[in-house]
Amino acid sequence: MKEKENIDNTCIFCNSFFNQKYNLNKHLRENRCESFKKMTALDIHNMLRNKNVNNNIKPNINTNIENVENLTINIERIEIVNHINNLDTTFIEPSKMKDFVDEYNYPKLNLLLSNYIKDIICNKNQPQNHSVKYVKKKPPTYNSLIQDSDGNLINVVKNLKDSCELLTDPILEILKTKLKQYIKHYKRDDDYDIDTVNDICRELDKDAVKKALGSVLQNDILNDIQMKFTKFN
Repeated sequence: MKEKENIDNTCIFCNSFFNQKYNLNKHLRENRCESFKKMTALDIHNMLRNKNVNNNIKPNINTNIENVENLTINIERIEIVNHINNLDTTFIEPSKMKDFVDEYNYPKLNLLLSNYIKDIICNKNQPQNHSVKYVKKKPPTYNSLIQDSDGNLINVVKNLKDSCELLTDPILEILKTKLKQYIKHYKRDDDYDIDTVNDICRELDKDAVKKALGSVLQNDILNDIQMKFTKFN
C-alpha cells in the first residue's frame, strides 16, 4: 500500500514527490510545476499516453490554453481526447444500430448515417471522442487529432473535402463493427429483417460515409461552439 501511495503522490510532469495527495493537487492546481508550464497540451497528452498513467489523471487536449500560467487544473476531472482511430464506442449499444435498421428505408441512409456518426464524434456527453473540431467557418476548416506512424498524436488541419477523406476510413470501420455487433445480437430475433440488413451492408461504403460525414462536419460540428478548436500546439 505504501508503494502505491508513493506512486500516486508523485507529480507525473516533474517527478516531485509529495507526502500528501493534497500537496500534489495543490502543486498542480496552482501551476507550481515548472515542467508543466513548459509543455503544450499536445505534449502533455502524448506524455500521459506513453506513460499509461492512472485513468484519473487525464488532460483535455482541446482545453483552450492561451496562457498556461493562468490555467487552473483539476487533476481528478480533466480527460483525454481519443485520436480518430481510437474512438470510444463502448457506450453505443447494439440497440442503436437496431433503431438504425428499423428506420432504414432508401433513400434515408444519409440521414441515419449522419445521426449515427454525430453520436460518435459530436456527442456532448462523450468529450473523449471530440477529436474533430472546426478551426474556422469560412472556408470550413477542421482540426483532426490523429496518430502518426511513430505513435505520436498530431493535429492535422484540412478543409472540408480533405477532412472527409481523412475521416472516412476510420468511421466506416466503426460502422461496420457496430453492424456486425447488431447482427450477432439480434439475428435470432423474430423481427430480424435479413433483407434490410443486406441492403444496408451493400450501401454502407466509403462514398455513403463520406457524404454523411460532410453533413456532420457542416451542420453539427461547424455550428457548435463547443466543437471549436481554439489552440494550435
